[in-house]
Amino acid sequence: MDLSAASIEEVKEQIGILLKGHAVSAPIFDPGMRLFRARKTALLLSSLAEIGAPPPAKVLSNQRCNRAGESLFYCSSARNAPFFEVHSQVGDHLVLSEWRTTARMTVNHIGYTRSTFERLRSTRRAPTWGAATPVAPLVSDSAHMIDEFFSSLFAVDVREGEEHLYKATIALTEKFIPEPTAVGAFCFDGLMYPTIPMNGNCENFALKSGFVERFLAFVKAEYLVVRQIESMQMKFDVLDYANSVRDGKLEWKGRPGRWVLQKQDEQLQISVENGEWIARDSNGNVVPMD
Repeated sequence: MDLSAASIEEVKEQIGILLKGHAVSAPIFDPGMRLFRARKTALLLSSLAEIGAPPPAKVLSNQRCNRAGESLFYCSSARNAPFFEVHSQVGDHLVLSEWRTTARMTVNHIGYTRSTFERLRSTRRAPTWGAATPVAPLVSDSAHMIDEFFSSLFAVDVREGEEHLYKATIALTEKFIPEPTAVGAFCFDGLMYPTIPMNGNCENFALKSGFVERFLAFVKAEYLVVRQIESMQMKFDVLDYANSVRDGKLEWKGRPGRWVLQKQDEQLQISVENGEWIARDSNGNVVPMD
């Protein structure tokens, strides 16, 4: 199929043939999962809406999981992944925001095959979810082939001038996380896939607006400037910090975040965890920044 000429609906029709009888094991994440998102901006953004998913009317082109005129909340499971997802360069200013789920999150997944992880040069093995279902060898082999084919279509680095490839990734997304056709029918909260710019070493999510509006809580935002990039490592300076919202507006503090001791003789143990400085009290509890 020539993706430059085919429509998304034509691609979906062909994918639907392969999906008949295809089974998946969907992961369910407990509440409290940390998710991170970044937005490039030369100016300090003032509202919570500006750092969340854009309004559909402002989505002017196709993206990996959604068509123009539609909106999904793109985020990552690792704090440093969004820098690479938005293709940060030295000197770029970004707002890096952290969010936390308040309910269980059920997602479908794509891209988690061994060959895909080898192609992405990942330093980890492709994760699996759930126990394997006993099936006939022929069915198992065909299911494996279909997974590999779907992954090869989805886990691609789409460069400028190759936006027609998004037709396949959008078609796959709409088939993997369809909207329910009846009241009370099961509905996925979003799609999970390995981060491509970071060699598949953590998870990306494209979450539906319904889940985001009801079950995703804002934690904090940092306004920062990128100072240095070396391979998969990035150095930056934090210029401002906000961990509260009032009337939809981010309450920037005019300084980086800091820890405040509650007692004169209190001591904190500070260490780097998952690429982020974390402070713990004498009981091992995480002390939030202020």
